[in-house]
Amino acid sequence: MAQRSRFWPWTLARIVLTVLALAVILEPVLAGRFLAGDYPMLGMHEVVARVVLLGSVLLIPITVLAWRIAGSPGWLAFAAVALTVLVLGQTVLGYTRAAGVHIPLGVAILVLTCRLTWLVYTKRPAECPSWRAEPEQA
Repeated sequence: MAQRSRFWPWTLARIVLTVLALAVILEPVLAGRFLAGDYPMLGMHEVVARVVLLGSVLLIPITVLAWRIAGSPGWLAFAAVALTVLVLGQTVLGYTRAAGVHIPLGVAILVLTCRLTWLVYTKRPAECPSWRAEPEQA
């Protein structure tokens, strides 16, 4: 039981990343509805953007705990920080209406979030790819 209990941060990362991925996937749908003339969807786009920002900020300490307690690679924590920085930039670009950068950055956030979500569901912490080079077999 002690072995199993140390993986709780990994489970928490799965939950937060799932909610985050669903919110990130919903964002272009809401933006598209707004552009199609359903103007109240811009308000929903803003609300979901706040959920994305909150989720990305929450992901930082969760991935640090997963690294320190569950044994996942430390680069996941750095990826969470990078995601949060991208989301903060995305928020600023959205409020300044810089769509030329806002849309491609949204695609990058979507890809990174979905990739991280896929990783936490398909790997155990110790099985995650590492930055360290594998020792060569003699």
